[in-house]
Amino acid sequence: MSRKDDMIAVLECRQPENTVPIWEIHFHCWEQALGRPFIAADDFA
Repeated sequence: MSRKDDMIAVLECRQPENTVPIWEIHFHCWEQALGRPFIAADDFA
């Protein structure tokens, strides 16, 4: 998939193929900064 196709997918509110969702990258950054897993709320039980 080309960058143009990725942009079209985003504009159509679809996840581009073969990409990592941005929130996953965000969580990994927080985990590295904190030195522990990022927990935004209680786990579902």
